[in-house]
Amino acid sequence: MKKNAKTLSTEKAQSLFQRGKAAWNEWTAQHQDWSVDFRGVEFENADFSNFKFPGKTIFAACRFKGRTNFKEAHFNGHALFNRAWFEGKAEFDRAVFRKKAEFLGVSFVGDTLFKGAEFNEEAFFQTSEFEKVVYFSRAKFSCRSHAANFHGCIFHRTFALACYFARVPDLVSTHIPLGVDISQIKIDEHSVGHFYKKYEDRSESARYRRLKDLALEAKDIESEQKFFGYELRAKRGYKTTGWKLVPNLLYDWFGDFGRSISRPTFILIAVWLIWAVFYWLSANSQLPGNFFTALVFSASQIVPFFGFANKAGAEAIKALYCNHPDNWVFVLAFVENLFGFSLIFLVGVALRNRFKI
Repeated sequence: MKKNAKTLSTEKAQSLFQRGKAAWNEWTAQHQDWSVDFRGVEFENADFSNFKFPGKTIFAACRFKGRTNFKEAHFNGHALFNRAWFEGKAEFDRAVFRKKAEFLGVSFVGDTLFKGAEFNEEAFFQTSEFEKVVYFSRAKFSCRSHAANFHGCIFHRTFALACYFARVPDLVSTHIPLGVDISQIKIDEHSVGHFYKKYEDRSESARYRRLKDLALEAKDIESEQKFFGYELRAKRGYKTTGWKLVPNLLYDWFGDFGRSISRPTFILIAVWLIWAVFYWLSANSQLPGNFFTALVFSASQIVPFFGFANKAGAEAIKALYCNHPDNWVFVLAFVENLFGFSLIFLVGVALRNRFKI
């Protein structure tokens, strides 16, 4: 807000509000840099739908009786609802908060709806209490510098969080006795990170851990595994450092932290074929028929624990190298053993996680 910005006083703001939406929006269009102060006002069945608020708008410590309607309202400046009290249904569907939105310590006694609401900058709901159902369906929290903050909130009834977050939300220390549906939550892929990303915000892992725990409580196995992987990624750079990064990264790249069946399977097939080509090219003869033998030998190194593998491998060595392979062939075979065991293990982990075997 500009230093010389003016404020529409509480008394004048109430008077203008009573004149209706058209008069209010006309005034806003002519006073874009003004702030509005409704601090401590008591409203009954307030209808602010489609209202446009210019600069900083203060509804702190207000008491809203009956139904309160902020549908499609536009807050062009900082919106403050700290310590407000909504005694009836509170509707903020498709409301737009272009700047910071603060709902600290707010009491929502009736149903609370933020369906399709847009939060372009910080959104703070810490220590607020929601006594009935809460819906944030299709809401967008687009701020990349700060996470949407629900720290310490109390949700007494159904809580649906099927919305988009530019950064993982903070649900740490929330009390949700009936659980929360987070199966449709979407967190920006840039925030999650791929290949390798060092996380500067050390609270990210705790926030992912909270989402994982909530998914576990809801018996949402798929979401639990997803947030477990995100938690491990978020630990990179401060909890997971040095040599500890190696298994973290390998588990991510080759198995998606136990979530992917296809990835280790395709890599296993690729290893089988690539090593078969190496064995064929190093054989005494590169006859086409020897390539099939090389495939058999490669397979025997990937699954040496099967009964046929030892016999098939011995016969393949005889056919390919006349029982006298070079030493580096044994080195290749040992490396393939390691790949085979590791990738089959990852497939097994993914199957166990998928079906809870």
